[in-house]
Amino acid sequence: VYGNYFERNWWIAYKYPTNNGFLRDIHALGNVSDYNCTKDIFKKKNSLIVGVRVHADRLDDLNIAGADKEARTGTTTGNAINRSFIYEGYIYDEFGITKNLTIAPGIRYTKINYKKNDFIKKRKDEMNVEAVVYSGGLIYKLFKHSRMYATVSKGFQPPTLNASVNPGNIDAGIDLKPETSMNYEAGFRTDPFSWLSLNASVYKMDFTNKVISESGINKNAGGSYHRGVEAELELGAWKGISCFANGTMQKATFTTGADSGKILPNAPQRIVALGIRYKFPLKN
Repeated sequence: VYGNYFERNWWIAYKYPTNNGFLRDIHALGNVSDYNCTKDIFKKKNSLIVGVRVHADRLDDLNIAGADKEARTGTTTGNAINRSFIYEGYIYDEFGITKNLTIAPGIRYTKINYKKNDFIKKRKDEMNVEAVVYSGGLIYKLFKHSRMYATVSKGFQPPTLNASVNPGNIDAGIDLKPETSMNYEAGFRTDPFSWLSLNASVYKMDFTNKVISESGINKNAGGSYHRGVEAELELGAWKGISCFANGTMQKATFTTGADSGKILPNAPQRIVALGIRYKFPLKN
């Protein structure tokens, strides 16, 4: 069981000495409950997880305009309460088919309910989003310290609350669908010595139903295709200190619309990182 309360009051002087205030109170409460069964099935190693998640949050959203920068008062230009309710159920299993081969299937159902009560515009809006996503994986142990793996999964990114209950969308009768993706990855991981670890993989991701905004209305349009190679090398284990280097080479392009085939502007084509890690044990 978890919960939190977060308050953020921003007073921003766009034009001296006038202030605009953006006052946010965020409340959240939720529960995650799952059961892990580790009993062998047909004398095969097995780890089955079945669980549910329930989450609720509320955003009190208040906008103030036209105040002296020290006064912290002014005219209320926005006043709304936004609520989100999330219900999820999931099943995930790791099953050892043989001594060296493990499969890992999973499935998750998500339902989201958005509600917005706008006191300035005097309207109440509501929207529901739901999706079923799944994943499957294979892990094959080549040697004692080396293994190959492959995964396939369906991704799910719900539209934001503001996009879903946008008045322009509601009035136009547009029911936003979640952004989805199909993701594929295959790789090799080995740590033959205490001072050496290597991981390399190839991947591709195919996105659909991306949410875009046109003339104040949000809609599903467009897709993108990402493919790349990534690797990480870690060396050394001197008193818990090691050095690492990792890199990614990626190509991401639009797959629909006038920009089809063009590079996505916010998807980096190369990423490189170098660093030092320090690990230490925590003892009672």
